[in-house]
Amino acid sequence: MRHLILLLLILPSFSWAMLEVPFYQSGWPKGDYQKNCKECRLEDNRLICSCEAPDKKFYKRSLDLSLCSLNIVSVKKGILHCETDLSFIPDDPVVEDDLEEEFSDSIDPADGLPLGSYRNYCEPCSIEDGILECSCKIDGWFWDSSYKATLPLESCEESDKVLYSGGLLFCSLDSFLSFHELGSSCRNCKLLKGTKLSCRCDKTPCGWSSTDIKKGRNKVAASLSSIQNCSAEIKNCNGVLRCGECRTWDYYDQTVLSRPVEGKHPRNGYCYPNSIW
Repeated sequence: MRHLILLLLILPSFSWAMLEVPFYQSGWPKGDYQKNCKECRLEDNRLICSCEAPDKKFYKRSLDLSLCSLNIVSVKKGILHCETDLSFIPDDPVVEDDLEEEFSDSIDPADGLPLGSYRNYCEPCSIEDGILECSCKIDGWFWDSSYKATLPLESCEESDKVLYSGGLLFCSLDSFLSFHELGSSCRNCKLLKGTKLSCRCDKTPCGWSSTDIKKGRNKVAASLSSIQNCSAEIKNCNGVLRCGECRTWDYYDQTVLSRPVEGKHPRNGYCYPNSIW
């Protein structure tokens, strides 16, 4: 009888273990997509799932797992993306001339593909069952690597401004900014020549007087070049756009000496974001 009771206690935990083991040992990445997406499958080193978008609808999404240096996949705004190993992110963004003209979409739509700057980096492309699928480039030191990227066109309010960044296709610049959560701190953003993000971004309120903030003195021009190569989250680091985490030196100007006259007696104090320590 004792042996029977012991066996009944062991069997449930053993059963759960049997369910868990095949998932992690069969090449499936870890990550929160397991909770927020459904109908997932692996196909040719791609993770394909149906994920919930901000409009509460589920759309078919895919991610080329060769993009992921860590075997961890997350989902944000309904888009599958790799959790980034920061050791692969360059220390400083490339600085280019700020006098570049805005990229103009002038591609002939005769092939039935949507317009957008993605065409500079993604080829070949095709549409099947309403899903745009492309082979897209990320520049390496000595070579270009290509990755499969997909975009369900049904999820796009407008699909004539598709852009590409870091292995992902976006419906528009607005959806790109929303994915990187830049809308609250950066405004008047433009995509220059399909590769350079240019915005006016807020510096931290720390050390600025309320009058200075109202007059917009803490807003500065910021840009990030080669966004097609950035597979990490893009962040506003005290008025500097970075691919990946903020740097300590982005906040070295948090001193009274760098403020206008009205900011010599700040009400907001001085602070640094926790993420840089």
